[in-house]
This record gives sequence, C-alpha cells and structure tokens, in this order.
Amino acid sequence: MTLLLVIIAAALAIVFLAWMYTRRVDATIHKQFPPSGKSLDVDGGSIHWQESGEGAPVVLIHGLSGNLHNFSSMEAALVERYRVYSVDRPGSGHARRDEPESADFEKQASMLLEWMSRTGIERALIVGHSMGGAIALRMALMDPSRCSGLVLLCPLTAPLSEAAGPLKNLYIPNPATRRFLSATFATPLRMRKARENLSAIFAPDVPPHNFATQFGGALSMRSDTFFGAANDIVAAQKSLYKQFRQYDTIECAVGILFGGKDAVLAPSLHMKHIEDTVKDVTSVLLPERGHMVPISDPAACVELVDTIYNKSMTVSGKSTTESH
Repeated sequence: MTLLLVIIAAALAIVFLAWMYTRRVDATIHKQFPPSGKSLDVDGGSIHWQESGEGAPVVLIHGLSGNLHNFSSMEAALVERYRVYSVDRPGSGHARRDEPESADFEKQASMLLEWMSRTGIERALIVGHSMGGAIALRMALMDPSRCSGLVLLCPLTAPLSEAAGPLKNLYIPNPATRRFLSATFATPLRMRKARENLSAIFAPDVPPHNFATQFGGALSMRSDTFFGAANDIVAAQKSLYKQFRQYDTIECAVGILFGGKDAVLAPSLHMKHIEDTVKDVTSVLLPERGHMVPISDPAACVELVDTIYNKSMTVSGKSTTESH
C-alpha cells in the first residue's frame, strides 16, 4: 500500500512539473510574440490578421499548427501589387476558437467568410497552404461570390489514405486526452524534439535558421496551438468527406502547387484529385521541394498567385464583355 502511494505521488508530481513547465513556456512565448495585427470576434471565436499593401485583395490562410507569420516572405513580395491579408485561422496563432468542434472545416470557413464580410472584403483571391488549402476550398464551395480565385499550396484536398507523415502524432481521438496532453506533456516533448520534427516537415528542404522568430515557429510551440492542431486533425477526415466530391462545382480559376518530395501530403493523392475534379486548374510541381513551400520557395508561390489573379481578371473581363 505504501509503495502504491509513493508511485501515485511520484506520478502526480511529474504531471504537476509538466504542467508548470508548459505554463512557463506559454507565458514566455506570449510575452515575446504578442499579437501583431487586428482581432475581430466572429461567431465561434475570433480572427486575428495583419494587412498591408494596396491593390486587389489576397487572403493568406496557413496550415496545421501554423500562423500568419508562415507567409512572411510571400507577404513581403505580394504587397508590391496586392492588398494582403495574412490571417490566423481559428484556434491558431492569436485567433480564438470557442469550442473544439469548431475545428470542422465548414465552421472554420464560415468564421473566415464572416470576417471577410465584416471587414469589407467583398471578393478576394484566397491562398491556402496545407490544411489552409482545405479551408480555402470549403470557402469557395460555401460562398463562390467571395472567391475570385484559389491558390492551393501543398494542400490537403481529399480524405487521407495514410497518416500525414511527421504530423501523425497529432491524431488523438479522445477529447479528454487531447486536453490533458496539451496542458502537460505535449510541450516538453515537443520542445525536446523540435529540431527533429521541424526537419521532417521541411524535408528535403532545410528549415531557415530564423524560423522561430520570423516565420512563427515559436508561436507553434504553445500548448493551445497543439490543442487546436490536434482538434484540426481529428476533424479533418469527416470534414473532407463532406466536401471532396463537390470540387467540380467550383467555377473560379484554381492554381495548385506541390513539392514533389512533400513528406507530409502526397501529391499523387491531393494534387491529382484537384486536377481530376476542378474545371479550371493550373498545376505546378516543384520536383525537389518539400511541404513548406511558402518559406522554401516563396517566389514560385507568388508567381502562381500572379497567374491565377491574371486568369481571374481575364474571366471577369470576358464576363463583363458578354454581359454588354
């Protein structure tokens, strides 16, 4: 009995220490990387974003466990020609998600569409990276009038036939387990394996030395980011089944770009599905690139944005001419 009590006390002590460590890391990161833009409450949580530049609106939506800083290099180039809105998805970065079930892609898309409406963005070219690509597709399905075009960067487009490479450990089906791990052991384990995990997500590209500071890497280490990403992963499969057979109804121009050596999402599944279903699609395959193309090859991503924007303007011009 005494031994059992000692074991229980030791286990509780370990949990408490992990909880204290997690709180300290969260506080440090929040202090060093406060919100950089504006916030707006929407139904289900809030959207945090920063905007810059002048011209046609372009909305950038990041992927799993990311934040708006993942687009730092792209944004710097795009602002020369566009009005750029870099957003934190609900439950990521400095954006709030009130309920875990809000991870459903339809709900996330609804929150972003509400944000667009309330900030006066009538119609925009939507750029989505990874899971942000799936959200962008859902937005186009839900409200085509808001999307002048779609640019999908290594996007999640169809139900997964296998785990998403180095992100598979985020799949935690039980809600209580997700909360417990997020509050205790997830942060110390992720901090310990941060370099290894980052290399796996970028592979074969090399992560930039300033990823933590310039590209939002530090914000991704917060416990609430882990919790939000774990909820995203659990919601993804069901959400994709709701939408992946509807892409043939998308009328706007769509561009898709993949790294040929993406270790997170397979181009043979996610790129091919878009090519097989979307009516107006421009495909770009970068044979030697990995998953994090907004950082590893921002020039190629920006070039595709320009291509789809020009296509959208051509279609818009034709429509205007025909209407007269």
